[in-house]
Amino acid sequence: MISINITYFIIPTIVIILLIIVLIYALNGKRKVDLRVLAVRKKMEKEKKDLLDEMKRLTYLNSNYEQEKKLHPINKETNSNNQKKQADETHLHELVNEKDKLEKERQQFLVKNKRLWEQSLAIHKEKERIDQLKIEIEIRHREVTDSINYAKQIQTALLPQEKVVSEMFLDSFVLWKPRDIVSGDFYWAKQIGDKKIIVAADSTGHGVPGAFMSLLGMAFLNEIVNMQVEIDAALIIEELRSLVKKSLQQNESTRMKNKDGFDLALCIVDEKTMNI
Repeated sequence: MISINITYFIIPTIVIILLIIVLIYALNGKRKVDLRVLAVRKKMEKEKKDLLDEMKRLTYLNSNYEQEKKLHPINKETNSNNQKKQADETHLHELVNEKDKLEKERQQFLVKNKRLWEQSLAIHKEKERIDQLKIEIEIRHREVTDSINYAKQIQTALLPQEKVVSEMFLDSFVLWKPRDIVSGDFYWAKQIGDKKIIVAADSTGHGVPGAFMSLLGMAFLNEIVNMQVEIDAALIIEELRSLVKKSLQQNESTRMKNKDGFDLALCIVDEKTMNI
């Protein structure tokens, strides 16, 4: 009987133990399942939250895009507009460079223009100075010319008149053509008694110096024939030579330096003897 009772006791005990073990395994399995479900649920919630955040971000971006689209409409011509804008910027850059180049050229032109203006002023001042000198020279030339013209009147007055010469020598004429206003060439004629004296002379020098010599020669000839008792061609020429040397202070030491004098032809016509 005892053995039966033990068997009855052991079997339920084992069954209970097995149930407990099964229950424990079941509880552990359920717990593991619950933990896995919880982990999956948390992951899904996190992914859901991330998805919501992404949707909010996309919604915000879409809203900004719509606002930007309203402010700056985008159409099919965006690329062409960008290209046109880029071309305009390139053209503007070229225009700026061209403007800088033109500005540099303008500055260079202004510098050259200023230099030319200064040169023009200098030339104008020099022209004024030359014009003033020209006026002064013309005044002095007029004064000298007036003086020479007056000297010509004196020289012409001292020359024998053609009427006197033609009366002394029939069928005669006088050709007197000064190279300048006054002349170093002169002619001289005088009648003393039956003798007629005629002289054609060429003074050293031309113009005013020659005219002075001619006046000196005519004055000496008048002095000689008025003082000379004997009218002789050789004596007249010799006396004229002596007076010239004395008046011009010519001597042997200055003879080579001072050669002022006359080349002349002197004729004496004696109407009484009809000799020359």
